[in-house]
This record gives sequence, structure tokens and C-alpha cells, in this order.
Amino acid sequence: MRDRPPLTCVIDPTLALTQYGLPLTQQLAQELELWIAREFWHILDNPIFYHQHPELVTPKEVGIAQYPQKTGINLDETVRSLKEWERFRRSQDLAGLNLFWVGDSPENSYLPKSRSLEIFWRWELIAQFLDHKIALNQRTEDVISLFARDTVALAASLDSAIVLSHKRSTDFEQNLPPQICQTLEQWGFLCEEITVNDSMVELERKALHRIFIQSNTAKFLWSGMHLAILHLLISVNPNVDEESSLISVNSCSALENFNTKTRLKNLPSINIKGFWYLL
Repeated sequence: MRDRPPLTCVIDPTLALTQYGLPLTQQLAQELELWIAREFWHILDNPIFYHQHPELVTPKEVGIAQYPQKTGINLDETVRSLKEWERFRRSQDLAGLNLFWVGDSPENSYLPKSRSLEIFWRWELIAQFLDHKIALNQRTEDVISLFARDTVALAASLDSAIVLSHKRSTDFEQNLPPQICQTLEQWGFLCEEITVNDSMVELERKALHRIFIQSNTAKFLWSGMHLAILHLLISVNPNVDEESSLISVNSCSALENFNTKTRLKNLPSINIKGFWYLL
């Protein structure tokens, strides 16, 4: 029997920039087809600026009207993590990390051999749409929003991809959703929590726990990290006289006819719904 391909997972940059983000990424990349948002590398390309302004890449009071009880941000942790990633990037071959991404162009993307550049065009389409949504919902784009935009577009462009995110301690204590879900809700998209009592969640959590054991990353769960899994459901209306086609992240065929030459007025209407649970 042929071995099944590894699970496809997009790691949330806000998780990558936590205290244990780098070692968690290094070890999980050996067991998963692991991806990260393009904006993450843009941050690492400007280290001095973000050392001076870590608040720009640290989740804060996003959607304060919806979540007025949110308080506090940990800037020291962000700076330490940024420095660790920079040292790693200088001293290691990123190709050896087994971490993949969609870059500023197809040539600057790093894809597994099993993937085609169609992923890049799908990503561009969804990112264009989300840029339009962001512009409609807030006056300026912040880096956390760009993290969310890139992560959502990437997960929606890949087959059967999940997003690995987390809850900060304050979010966990206040029973708030993960930061990426808060951002999606701010843009008008729903994110529904699925309890661990759900039978499918129970099965998936067991499978993921097995991966964490195999990759020696269970210790990060024991350390108190509140890791969360996000699934995305994408509904695409290509602005033609056809019924909207409902697709999940394991079926992006409805997006294949679009590319970056699509003008904004011809962008399809895309609806996103998230389903998440604590790992």
C-alpha cells in the first residue's frame, strides 16, 4: 500500500513569533507539509525596524468593540522570537527546514515538488479579494491583518490544508477565539468553535496528537501553549450567471480560471467561514 502524503498545514505567523514558535516549526516540519505566510518573510527582511516596533507584529486589541475585555501584549517575547528566527535564517538553509511558502512571484516561491504553480495564482486571487475586504472594513492595514490575509489565502489555495494557530493566555482566560478568527470576524466572516466532544474533532485531535508525539512536540502542549486548529470553507461566486460553487480547501477547482490579471471589478465574490477547536 502506498504511503499517504503528509498532512498539509499552514502555521499562523502569530504562532511562529511566540516563545516556542521556531522549535515548534522546526520539529513539525519533519512530519507535516508545513507552509507559512509570505508576510512573515517580509517581517524578517526588516529586523531593525520590527525590533524597535514589536507592537506591530504582536496581537493586540483587534476588534476592541467586539472584545472590550482584551488587555495586555507581550512585546519582549516577540523581540526574542524575531531574533531567534533571524539567527536561524542566517545560519541555516531554509530549504532544509522543509517549510514552504508563496513568494512575491512564482520564482520567489518555495513549493514542494508535488505542487504546481497553480497555487500561486489561486493565492493571488484570494489575497486580492481579501485586500478589498480589508480596505472596506478598516482605514489602514496593520501587519496582523496582513498575516491573516496571507494565511487565509494560502490555506484556501492548498488542498486539504488546516491552519495551526493558538490562543494567547489572555484570550484563553477570557474565552475568546484565536486572533486569526477575531480578525476574520472583524472582516465580516464567521468563525465557529467546534467543541472537542464532536466526534470528528475527537478523531482529528487524536491523529494530530499522534503527529505531535512523533515529532517530539507534545512538550509544547504540556508547556501551556493553547494551540488551535482552523478549517476554512470557501464559497466562490465568479460573478457570472451561474450558481455559486461551494468548495472547501480540498477542492479549489472553482478558482483555477482566475489569475492576477483579473481586475478588481471582475473579482469573484468569496465568502469564508472558519471552524476551529483547541488542540
